[in-house]
Amino acid sequence: MLSAPRIRAAAAAALAALVVACAASFDGRNLKPDVATTADVVATMGEPALSLKQPGGDTLLYYPRYQTGPAMFVARMSGDGKLRSIEQRLSWQSVRAVHAGMYAEEVRALLGPPFEVTRWPRQQRDVWEYPYRHAVRERRVTYVMFSYDGVVRETFDMHDDARDPENDWGR
Repeated sequence: MLSAPRIRAAAAAALAALVVACAASFDGRNLKPDVATTADVVATMGEPALSLKQPGGDTLLYYPRYQTGPAMFVARMSGDGKLRSIEQRLSWQSVRAVHAGMYAEEVRALLGPPFEVTRWPRQQRDVWEYPYRHAVRERRVTYVMFSYDGVVRETFDMHDDARDPENDWGR
């Protein structure tokens, strides 16, 4: 019969193993380029929210982690189904690359599927929302505003007061 301290120690070890396993699957860091297959990526990170074929045969698999990140991991798969790389796309550099005149398909390929889409009928805009983290801790949000023909007309980037845990706004 196990004593109470041994049961607690076993439970703590099991919980620690579970936390490590979940963290590894969050961003795919345990997947090795040129070794991992598409099946390995899906088994580790889940079904992608979006899959885009690229010219030249590569496929981009998008994994939004808005609730826990916020992050957008993109696994680049070669034509033969091997992992080339995984990168985090929701970064200051990526959102700054979005500009007026881009098409919705270009924005989706760069940043991935948006967190939320809102229609503003009076302004005749569809607005895509991308929350992200900048400089380790600061929560920001970028709004990409499209005219109804799918062309970026404006972007707006700001501190995300509503999602920043260190902000006591509204409490």
